Amino acid sequence: MARPGLATPPLLATCGLLAPAFSASGFEMRDLFAVSAGPVVLHPRMAVVSMYSDNVFYLPSDSPLEDLGLIESRDDFSFILSPGLNVRLGRPDGDNRIDFNFRYDQILYVENTQADSGNYNFELNATAKGARLTYDCRNSLQYLNSILSGYAATIEGIPIPSGNLERYFVDLDHDFSYALSPKTRFLLGGLYRLRDYPGAELASRTYYNSDEWRADGGLGYGLSERIQLQTRVHYGQVSRDPVSDLVPTPPRADAVGGTLRLTGSLTPKLTGRIWGGYEYRWFSNDEEDDGYPVAGVDLTQRFTEKNSLTLGYDRGGSVSATALTTSSAVRDRFSLGFRQQLGTANPWFVNLGVRYVRTEYLTSDLELDNFQVNAGVSRMLRSWLSVFANYAYEFGNRSNFDYDVNQVSLGLNLGY
Repeated sequence: MARPGLATPPLLATCGLLAPAFSASGFEMRDLFAVSAGPVVLHPRMAVVSMYSDNVFYLPSDSPLEDLGLIESRDDFSFILSPGLNVRLGRPDGDNRIDFNFRYDQILYVENTQADSGNYNFELNATAKGARLTYDCRNSLQYLNSILSGYAATIEGIPIPSGNLERYFVDLDHDFSYALSPKTRFLLGGLYRLRDYPGAELASRTYYNSDEWRADGGLGYGLSERIQLQTRVHYGQVSRDPVSDLVPTPPRADAVGGTLRLTGSLTPKLTGRIWGGYEYRWFSNDEEDDGYPVAGVDLTQRFTEKNSLTLGYDRGGSVSATALTTSSAVRDRFSLGFRQQLGTANPWFVNLGVRYVRTEYLTSDLELDNFQVNAGVSRMLRSWLSVFANYAYEFGNRSNFDYDVNQVSLGLNLGY
């Protein structure tokens, strides 16, 4: 219930009025968000968000774009409407299941209406477990036509941001595991990534279209019922094609490497994986070849049933997506997140997080940094309805300027 003197959001007020009416007629509001059709369960979803940003286009503090009339305002309010649908076949925790997710994001700005955009997100994930064979896949397709933001604004950004950037992203990731014995498993995996920038504007012409694939294989050995030791080797290629005819086609990049991984429940309350290894990358024009160590940590510590701490770190190689930076790089990513639940009936949730990314280009002195901190609070009013408030600060640099952004968002989520 809203406190005296505070306005209730219209959509939230509507939900509050409809819930008793549906209950009186024997129909629960929650039934709208969980529809069963035989073994298939459909979960419609909707998010409504209002956001303020003091730097919509991720510009330097002294950018002349506003004075020149190229943008309406450096800061702005935006409204995001995100309808979605989850279709699941099988139990959420079952050995055999398929999940399909769709989300559409309609972004509307108050002043910079030229930056209004609609973004489409599709996901298809599946798991199948037999007596010996296990298969997992994660697939996604995105069509985006929005402002580059966050980490992408730092690493893949253009020197002078020019509004929305049209792009298609395809990610396919598949893993197979076959039990050779009670403790030994054969591992095989592969991934494919496509990045396509079809627009004709200046922003798109700064990018390379790219195809990346990688295959890996190895063995896993069970040290205990909950911990597995894995050794993997991988080989992959990245091919890039410039959007602009004025930019030469860069050489193909090949990479080979190996890792040793420890994965599973390291303690009753600590789960995740730790890995380390080495990778060597070379280019088809016999230039810019180099080797570097790779490593990572992905751990979650549950102190109680109501709070947890997540630690993430990874170091690996990459190839730049822009024609304005040297091609081969090594990235270090660090993240730390804390989550706390308060109460049981209609609980509150508090989330705190920090992330730092550093990218070092191997054939030049260029180094790029990105730092983010997030703080948020949410409350579950019903099992199908929650409201939230978030604050985020980000600092980053491109090859020719630094920028910082403050964002505040308020919203609600409908659905499971």
